[in-house]
Amino acid sequence: MPRVLPPATGSAILSEVGLISRDVVTIAAGQKLSANSVLGKNAAGAYVLHDPAASTSEKNAVAILYADTDATAADTKAVAVLRLAELKADELIFKPGITAPQLTAARAKLAESYLIVRD
Repeated sequence: MPRVLPPATGSAILSEVGLISRDVVTIAAGQKLSANSVLGKNAAGAYVLHDPAASTSEKNAVAILYADTDATAADTKAVAVLRLAELKADELIFKPGITAPQLTAARAKLAESYLIVRD
């Protein structure tokens, strides 16, 4: 079913382990991301929208953005879910054009950090 409303802060979280699931991260400049965006990490250690077609570390899905974040002008601190959480599949925001095999790989990579995506 297509999304009708914009994503709400933390709406992808089904369950988490207290506040151990979340951490403050740096979102790389040049991005305006919505809550529930699936994130990768660039070579500098900042978080970016997960890019399954990248040949760098950005291809690895490693976190979920907790709230809308505007980093268009500069690197920006934000909260992300990094570990130990169950997530609603239909609330997650992936880069447009992601293929079914790339989606499967992203879910598997998230599971390595115990970020379990539920259908």
